[in-house]
Amino acid sequence: MTMRRGSTRRRGGRGRSAAGYLGICPVAVGALVAPAAAQEAEPGVDGRWAGSVVLPVGELPFSVTFETTEDGLSGTMDIPSQALGLPLTAVSLVDGRVHFEL
Repeated sequence: MTMRRGSTRRRGGRGRSAAGYLGICPVAVGALVAPAAAQEAEPGVDGRWAGSVVLPVGELPFSVTFETTEDGLSGTMDIPSQALGLPLTAVSLVDGRVHFEL
């Protein structure tokens, strides 16, 4: 899986909808995209990041938008084939690694 800032890449899938797979395991996406933990936000992660999860039926594109506020780091996830603006929880950044839960 690849994450890129500010761009998306789409490919068509075959067979069963990739959206059905993500509905089964939404937390797994957060684990694949951001495998770290921490409390304080570091500069450099704010903005929109795009990527995809490779599933047996094809790629499932998504994007994550992070914002640093007075309360810390927050974010939302857009999965065009399922939902937009999904709020992320437990968002953190330490040593350049992001963690979040969906």
